[in-house]
Amino acid sequence: MTILAKLLVMLFSLLLFMIVEGTIAEYVIAFTMIALFGIPHGATDHTLYSLEEPQNKSKGLNWKFLGIYIVVMAAYAVLWYVSPSFSFIAFLLMSAFHFGEAQLAYAGKLKMINWTAVFSGLSFLMILFLPHSDEVSTHIVPYFVSESAYQQFLDLGVYLTGVCILGLVLLLFLTRKQVITKEVIDLILVFVISYNTSLLFSFAVFFVFWHSWDATSIQIFKIGTFRKGFDFKSWMKEAAPFSLISWFGIALLLWLSTYWSISWPLITLFFVMVSIITLPHAIVMSRFYSTDYATNSDSFSFSGPVGSETPGGRSKIGSELNMPPS
Repeated sequence: MTILAKLLVMLFSLLLFMIVEGTIAEYVIAFTMIALFGIPHGATDHTLYSLEEPQNKSKGLNWKFLGIYIVVMAAYAVLWYVSPSFSFIAFLLMSAFHFGEAQLAYAGKLKMINWTAVFSGLSFLMILFLPHSDEVSTHIVPYFVSESAYQQFLDLGVYLTGVCILGLVLLLFLTRKQVITKEVIDLILVFVISYNTSLLFSFAVFFVFWHSWDATSIQIFKIGTFRKGFDFKSWMKEAAPFSLISWFGIALLLWLSTYWSISWPLITLFFVMVSIITLPHAIVMSRFYSTDYATNSDSFSFSGPVGSETPGGRSKIGSELNMPPS
C-alpha cells in the first residue's frame, strides 16, 4: 500500500472515529476489521509452509503441519492460563518481531534483519499503547503486570520509544537508507491515528492496513510464482476455510472461558485469543521471510513502476522505491 493510500486511510479513520466514538459501533467496526481483514491474512499459513517443501508445491493440506499448528496454539492457551504475565510479555516480544518482519519485507534482504525487525515492531507497539494509558490500565495491567511495573514503564515510555525509533533509523541507515523516509512516515501516520482514537480502534486500523494488507500482497505474489493465475480471488478462496475455523475457534474459546472462571473483560479475552492464533502464524511467516521468499524478495520489491504488470507494480509494495537490491 502506497504512502498516499495510507494517508487517506488515516484521514478516513479519524473521520469515522469522530462519528462512532463512545458508541457500540466503535467496537463493532474494530472487531469486524480484525475478523474480516486481519485474521484471514494468516489463514494461508498451510500453503506458505508447503511452498518450501519440494514435494508439496501444489494444492493440498499437510495434516502433520496442521496438527503441529493446533498443538502450538493449545500449548500457548494453557500457558496463558497458567502464567498470564509471562505469556503477555512473550506475546509483546513475538508481536514486535512479527510486525517488524512484515513491515520491512518490501525492502528485500537486510543485514541485521532480526534487530531491525525488533526495533521496527517495538516502535509501532509503543506508539499504539503509550497514548492509551487509561485503557491499558483497565484492560491489561490488572491481569498481566503489576501497577508499579506499569508505572515505571510509563515514566520511561517516551524515552524507550525514542530509543526504539532511533535504533530503527540507525540500522536502516547502515543497511538500506533509502527506506528510512517511508518508515518514519509510517510511524507518524500510525501515531496520529493512535493519539486521536482509542486503543482497540487504532490497533485494528494498524493491524489491517499496515500489517495484514502488505502481508497478504506478499503471500499472493509468492504463491503466484508457483501457481499460474493465482490472484486475490484465489487467495480469498484458499483463506476462507481457515478463516472460518479461526472465527469459530475464537468464539468457542470466549464461550468456554465462562466455564473456566476467567473474569477478564471481553477486550482482554479477545486480545488473548488473537495472541493464541498469532504464535504459530508468526513462526510460519518468519520461516517464510527467511527462506525461499528471501531469495525472491528483491524481484518482488524493486521491479516495475507503480501500476505496471510486473510483481512490484501490481502489488504496490516497494514499487514506490526505485532502488537496486543490496
